[in-house]
Amino acid sequence: MLRDIVKKIEDLKKKLYTEIDVTGLNSNKTKVLSKEIDNEINKYYNVQTEMYKNYIKSILHLKKITQAFGDFPTTREWNKYAKENMLLSNVTIEYISGLNWNKLRKKIKAEIK
Repeated sequence: MLRDIVKKIEDLKKKLYTEIDVTGLNSNKTKVLSKEIDNEINKYYNVQTEMYKNYIKSILHLKKITQAFGDFPTTREWNKYAKENMLLSNVTIEYISGLNWNKLRKKIKAEIK
């Protein structure tokens, strides 16, 4: 989804620059394209903000179930739990955190002690 928004922004920027060269900064077409870019940028940040909220929610659940069961879940266990509770998958959590599952396990276990 974010990739699609970024692509659309890039395409609109190209159109905008061409329009500025042809009709100038104050043309109606330039203003319309500029507004479209603004809308796409807002959409991009809204999606990112929502993803970050889901990430934090997922991390809190990871901590909660690690404490409850005394051990960090495997990727299979987590993905099953995440699907049932509408949370992020292990791959998405790894991507956002920049940590692989093993490093994330160590970090969370250290945080809950």
